[in-house]
Amino acid sequence: MQVIKKLGVFSVGKISALLGFAYGLIAGILMAIASGVIPASANITGTASTLMIGWKAVLILPILYAIGYFIMGILFAIAYNLLARWVGGIKITLEDSVEYTTKEIRVPIRTKTKAKKA
Repeated sequence: MQVIKKLGVFSVGKISALLGFAYGLIAGILMAIASGVIPASANITGTASTLMIGWKAVLILPILYAIGYFIMGILFAIAYNLLARWVGGIKITLEDSVEYTTKEIRVPIRTKTKAKKA
């Protein structure tokens, strides 16, 4: 059993930022769809600005989510590193992976030799 004693602060921040960007993109797309669907379903004429705000969310939300998740990831990693000193970290069990390799097999080629007559 092995223990995770320390996390790389910026590596956690980068991974968190990528996840935040993906979530923000999904949220932005859903907001863009909702800004076009909700006024139409309520028989409200959607103004052009309402529709543009929805599509701007596709651009703005991923950036905001990425920044927020980056900061939260850094804070999480710092908190984990401080608590891991006190508690001892997360215990995990790792297993060695089996790698299959192909080996080159060399087979000697025998050529027919003419027998010498004495």
